[in-house]
Amino acid sequence: MSSNPPNPHSLLPRSNDDTDIFYWCSRILGLDIEIANRCFLTQLDHCKADRAPMHEFLKAYLTLYLNGKKYDVRIIIHRTPSPDVEVDPNAAVSQRTSTTSLASPQSVISSRSPSPSFRLSEHLLGILEKGHPVPANDRVIIIAPQVKDFDEACTKAFGSYITLNSLLIREEHTPMSAPQLATVLEVAHNLKPNYTLKKYQCYWYALIVFLMIRKQTNGAESNQCIQTMGRLWWIAPTHSADDDENVVQDEYDKAWARFQVSRCRFLFVDSG
Repeated sequence: MSSNPPNPHSLLPRSNDDTDIFYWCSRILGLDIEIANRCFLTQLDHCKADRAPMHEFLKAYLTLYLNGKKYDVRIIIHRTPSPDVEVDPNAAVSQRTSTTSLASPQSVISSRSPSPSFRLSEHLLGILEKGHPVPANDRVIIIAPQVKDFDEACTKAFGSYITLNSLLIREEHTPMSAPQLATVLEVAHNLKPNYTLKKYQCYWYALIVFLMIRKQTNGAESNQCIQTMGRLWWIAPTHSADDDENVVQDEYDKAWARFQVSRCRFLFVDSG
């Protein structure tokens, strides 16, 4: 791999960049489309943190082909509930600890509310599907080229973890470009845009994206030990991404076709 990479921020940032999927996908499908079309997924790892709340996430390995050279592109994909939980800093430690464990491994809790207990209750009720919906916070962490240890970057973000399954995309498989990957992420989010503890949490998002990419690429799985799903204290998921796979695949096909048509129209108008 080249030691002097170009600097498209959406693929090769100067430092690790943690952003929501809307920004990343808009860059990949917009301003950076010419470079992104030369970037292809080669491996996807489905990972699980081995400590509560046993967060699940994806490690994506891509290769960028540019000017006769190849560059490593690595990103982390994961889902959390929206992070706008506000808690009185003087509230009981036990309450704060249990709440952050249920929410995500990276929940940021601050105090700006005159009635923090009410706000916290509403947020938890939403996650439990008993209150106002809580938006899912689907995110992409783009690893900077100078960070040599991808595993260490993941451990720093989520703690120690195991790999449940790996998908290898070789020359004999159907390639998936970065714009196609961005479309997968958008479709998965748009299908279930709200975070719920028993159905549409990090486990669902990681698995549905993995299943979509496996279907599109026909890649080779290296292992299958995905049966052990996470459990948040006494709450176990009641819904699997497998139940939604066919619907999401259909939505992806339509979304990708629409993007290709709109892209062709843009190029035709621009050239005219």
